[in-house]
Amino acid sequence: MENNTLSWKQYLPLLTKKGRRQAGQFLVEGSRICQDALNASREIEAAFLSETFSSDNRWPTFRAMLDERNIPWRILPERHFQKISDTPSPQGIALVLTLPAPQDIVKQLEDCNFILALQSVRDPGNLGTLIRTADWYGVQGILLSEDCVDPFNSKVVRSTMGSLFHLPVYQDVNFQELLPQLQKEGFRIVTTALKNGKGLPALQIRQPAIILLGSEAHGLSDDLLSQSDDVITIPGFGQAESLNVAIAGGVIMHYIAEQIYPANETDGYEPG
Repeated sequence: MENNTLSWKQYLPLLTKKGRRQAGQFLVEGSRICQDALNASREIEAAFLSETFSSDNRWPTFRAMLDERNIPWRILPERHFQKISDTPSPQGIALVLTLPAPQDIVKQLEDCNFILALQSVRDPGNLGTLIRTADWYGVQGILLSEDCVDPFNSKVVRSTMGSLFHLPVYQDVNFQELLPQLQKEGFRIVTTALKNGKGLPALQIRQPAIILLGSEAHGLSDDLLSQSDDVITIPGFGQAESLNVAIAGGVIMHYIAEQIYPANETDGYEPG
């Protein structure tokens, strides 16, 4: 429903991590990601669109979806819409969403068998790619250490291509406390190292698995490496010093997913 008194200025703090946490909200921007958020039935407080987007042939579909859920929306002049956007050329539509509520992680994961855990991953593009890749391979939850980049950072949200709405992401996880609990619940922890790890063919997963990956610059900390059940080295045949963490994660997720999920439950790859 249209609401011309809806204040866009009150949402400007959501452009920062501190503002998002204080408000318990975050912004998503762009036609595809907004449609994914609406299709995922996430809790949405408000919508804003530019005057240009209000003449776009996609707007009637968005308007019907917003009105069906009684979500207030407002058309903004281009100069005002630019203020709530952090892209040089915004597409002209943005939603204000509620952040997921904190939960008991062990309880939430008790019925899961495939988890991705990330320590100190600070690059938004890498985190977004890892979330999207995890979604493709059937990962059921993602655990992030306190020093990871905020998954609700707009750059991360865009690079997930909607996958952020398909699986739970838990922030500020204390791995030293949580991982032993999950191991007691039957999870096997698999991680990577540049040297002296097992080859992928030696990895046989017959129980719930956690893939644990470290930062782009320094890898996994020694204390978490020592907690791992399997350390894998992905062989290289060229001259690159190391693999990007998102690529390494994709290689291992593919290998483990083939063991966890029967072949008849998977579909063919579609580029996108």
